[in-house]
Amino acid sequence: MNEYKVKIYTYIDELSHRIDPVEIYGDSAEEEKNIVSEVFKKNGWEGDGEIKLIWIPPFMLNNGSTIGKYVWHVKQQNNGLSFLAFKGDFPFISDDWQPSRHEKKYFKDRIDGFKKTLDTYEESLDKISGTNNELLKIFLNGLHADIISTFYDFLNDFSLDIFMELVMYNNPYKLKINYRPNFNLSFKNVHEQEEAYPEGTYDESFVFCYSLIQALYDNFKFEPYEERIKVVCKAFDFDFFPTYGQKLRKQIEIRNAFQHRQGALDKKSYESIGMKVEIRQPGGGVIEYRPWNYIVLTIEEIKEFIKLLKCFCEDFMNSITAKIEAI
Repeated sequence: MNEYKVKIYTYIDELSHRIDPVEIYGDSAEEEKNIVSEVFKKNGWEGDGEIKLIWIPPFMLNNGSTIGKYVWHVKQQNNGLSFLAFKGDFPFISDDWQPSRHEKKYFKDRIDGFKKTLDTYEESLDKISGTNNELLKIFLNGLHADIISTFYDFLNDFSLDIFMELVMYNNPYKLKINYRPNFNLSFKNVHEQEEAYPEGTYDESFVFCYSLIQALYDNFKFEPYEERIKVVCKAFDFDFFPTYGQKLRKQIEIRNAFQHRQGALDKKSYESIGMKVEIRQPGGGVIEYRPWNYIVLTIEEIKEFIKLLKCFCEDFMNSITAKIEAI
């Protein structure tokens, strides 16, 4: 029993090519399977799922000869984790893919990707510092709108991660999903999607889950931005609005003003912000804008906006870490 090493992989969804242990071990299959079962249990397996073998081809191994190796596998049903038992080393599985580390890393990579994009915006601003002309105004207005669009894309992509956790993997981290989408999922369409795959590729449950996730995601992208923030942040017990709500709304209403009124806030938009509309100026200080004043964006104001989003990323990642490590 001590010869076996166990790794946990998140996630293995293609199970149609697993092998019955009798085909490989013959009469000793049941005895060996019982040993592996005990090893899995000692490493956290809850006892559900079917234990079989997966073949690893020789070119995936350092010493696979011409035959390759067989790995024992079971997929735990309540959270989708795969337990793998193997004699010797696991050259084909890195420690990064252990479940708690993987999920934290996965969400962190998503946030880090957004932060890197913010860095590129900041670098662009540094390159044009000192410029003062009409071209600068056009550039700043466009960059400001692009930052907001990137933030929306971040929310949409993060929602896809959450829907995957919820639907495909049975929500192992107990994310709080408070979302009531408005769509119809046609079973006819699901069946047609299933028929489009090569025979034996995916079972009906996978196709249904995939279709449900796609429908959720497609619907989510058209929700008001505050609803999208609420769904994504509340999943990890993070309340976005007390710290960031008014400041983000200010930036979004400014973006809308440039799109529809050449940079002027109407009275309704101004009042919806709930705070003074102040734009940071070169050398310090601010200029306050009232309804129907034409706003002029500055490098300093956009840098402050980027700083706001980076602070949000840090706070959000802290909530994600706390949520995952509490399980």
